[in-house]
Amino acid sequence: MINTTPFIGKRFEYLGRGPSTYDCFGLVIAVYAMEGIEIPDYEYPEEGHAGIIENFHRHWTKVQHPSELDIALFNMKAECDHMGVCLQNGKFIHAPMNSTVKIEKLCRYKSRLYGYFEYKS
Repeated sequence: MINTTPFIGKRFEYLGRGPSTYDCFGLVIAVYAMEGIEIPDYEYPEEGHAGIIENFHRHWTKVQHPSELDIALFNMKAECDHMGVCLQNGKFIHAPMNSTVKIEKLCRYKSRLYGYFEYKS
């Protein structure tokens, strides 16, 4: 079971990589690090958003049913612009923009779900 306690209530900050602020991917990096898995930070290629998504698919594999530690990728305002880490019992931890890190039910965001992904080590 993933220990989420150190992250709950931390403030959102764009490009936040902890320990006091996180953006959604910074939180993913931190949760994975706590589990002993180092994942690369994303890059901002010349192709812009399309390039970020292409780079993402190099490191992550889409899965039908999420397991704990997989990520959920969402289309909130644009394609693939938010993510969180899947937990047990249909929940996930994420750093919503202009808010704080929290645990919520995945079903709350079902209409915006792009997919579930596991990390390719």
